[in-house]
Amino acid sequence: MEIIIRRTAFKEGYTIGNLYILPEQADNENGSTPATYEEEAVPKQTVNEEKNVLKQNDNEEKAVSKQKIKEERAVPEWFCNTMEPTARKLTSQMPQTVIRRHKIIGKTAIPTGRYRILITRSRRFGRWLPLLLSVKGFEGIRIHAGNKPEDTRGCILLGFNRRKGYVLDSTQCVQQLMRRMTEAMEKGERVFVEVR
Repeated sequence: MEIIIRRTAFKEGYTIGNLYILPEQADNENGSTPATYEEEAVPKQTVNEEKNVLKQNDNEEKAVSKQKIKEERAVPEWFCNTMEPTARKLTSQMPQTVIRRHKIIGKTAIPTGRYRILITRSRRFGRWLPLLLSVKGFEGIRIHAGNKPEDTRGCILLGFNRRKGYVLDSTQCVQQLMRRMTEAMEKGERVFVEVR
């Protein structure tokens, strides 16, 4: 499962973004094998020419089919808004010393980058929540419920930004996202988030 968070509004004290979920990838990209043709009473040269034309048409259909799948995959599903602390233009490519120098504890959004997510039990919240792994310069970054900038403490809040400086319906958004993450994990998929 692939999640994208695209930061869109950089305010004083907080950052608003959009969370998207990429569609599942097709299981079989090669498609079905071409049908076999009977060769009785047909000259071999004609059969070969027919096979070449049919194979060319089949390949064209597969190419169009693959293109449609790629186009479908390319359209992510908007899920909700996010709220994070102030984004300070940090990237996961920066050295940890640079990240730590610019970081204000609890008031700095995580660096942009791609992170694996596990659902683990949070001591702070006393419940199971998504945890981002290997966030350079940060520890214990979770996706959780909250409504205002003070609730983030460096983490990512989910909800709907219908009121300036707030995300609403946060608990419901977190529960729905966790359900989808759990379903993906039960299928053996890994869950990743890319913060942009």
